[in-house]
Amino acid sequence: MTENLKQRPRSPVILKKSLIEEGFSLHLLVPQDLLYFEGHFKHTPVVPGVCQIKWVVEALMEHTGRKVGIASMEAVKFFNLLFPGQEFNMEVRHRKEKWHYHLTSNGKNIARGRILETVPQGKNQQA
Repeated sequence: MTENLKQRPRSPVILKKSLIEEGFSLHLLVPQDLLYFEGHFKHTPVVPGVCQIKWVVEALMEHTGRKVGIASMEAVKFFNLLFPGQEFNMEVRHRKEKWHYHLTSNGKNIARGRILETVPQGKNQQA
């Protein structure tokens, strides 16, 4: 069983990727056999909120080409659930020194929030 868990996907399938003003947009698909469904929940599997945030940070690192440290998160809200096989959109934009993310599916809000990055060591934040 442990071997089976290692082989299960941990990320959504990227169906489409595009650059948008101040950021990027992804059209994604939740795998039917996502590892994070294990124990969340037995009869009705849903993507955990912490997993959704993990996906945003991973997409952000892919977009920027560097490690992204999180200093804080603001206005994090979850509106609707993500299920196995569901398609959804992720938009991430950089505004006012923060990354604003928004997940939607079929016109419904799934999640949104803001990420403030840590300042890399050896660099001073400019006023």
